[in-house]
Amino acid sequence: VLCGSATTLAQPQRPNVLLLVADRLHYESCGYAGDEQAITPNIDRLAATGISFDNYVVNTPLTAALQATLWTGKYASTHGLVVDGLRLNPNHDALGHLLTAKGYTCDFIGRWDLWGAGGGNDKLANEAFCPPGAWRFGFDGFWAAHDVRPGNDNVYYFQDHAKQHRIEGWAPAHFTDLAIQRVSLHAQTRQPFAMVVAYNAAPAPWTANDVPQPWYNRFQNEAAANSAVGRDLSGSNQSLQIAHAMTAAVDEQIGRLLNAIDEQQLAKNTIVLFTSAPGAQFHTDTQTAG
Repeated sequence: VLCGSATTLAQPQRPNVLLLVADRLHYESCGYAGDEQAITPNIDRLAATGISFDNYVVNTPLTAALQATLWTGKYASTHGLVVDGLRLNPNHDALGHLLTAKGYTCDFIGRWDLWGAGGGNDKLANEAFCPPGAWRFGFDGFWAAHDVRPGNDNVYYFQDHAKQHRIEGWAPAHFTDLAIQRVSLHAQTRQPFAMVVAYNAAPAPWTANDVPQPWYNRFQNEAAANSAVGRDLSGSNQSLQIAHAMTAAVDEQIGRLLNAIDEQQLAKNTIVLFTSAPGAQFHTDTQTAG
């Protein structure tokens, strides 16, 4: 987890909160964490100018369990999402409720894993659509999310109605576009906001379609043996190429969003948090609700 700049005590306005979540990001995939082949200048910038929590541990390394723990502050054994594909009980008190009560506008953009989508059947609109209200746990300002939708091509998301908004192109870039639009709007209203941008990652086995082509080409001729990530990928050069390309492409989107915060003159009053969810598992994630 990385924590970026915050407001000074002299400023009376509550600080904005921006939480960035990158699915399946291996810690050692980042340049600041030791991978010399990585291209992650924006993540590295957060590490250099903020605080890096190097001993941050997720006790249940599944995306749904991590999200539920982040929002409720509870262990998986308490909130109940011990595997992916389950639906979180809406009676939990959550971070979104607390921030809303304090006057924050709470936005959620990207991958939402707490609706369950009927045990993973996210292809049906009546299963994948998380309706407004209690099931969104306080994220009532702006909603553009999909539930357990694998991959980043041919992705759709929902807003406040069960209508699919299909994305043309690479999904993280579109979600970043939405987030930048929201940052611009929040800058005009001058009201404190809390925004989550949860970037999805494609499940293994990966293909070139899972990342933008320019980044895929950038990492040709990678040597898996020279990378800690490569060792986790059992020496697969193509998988390493895609892993590095995916990380660099997400880092590029993070940079766009950080630049938008700067351009709107919100940087001095915005706390930026970055984490992976739940880290790369590389062919070891075999648990499902089914």
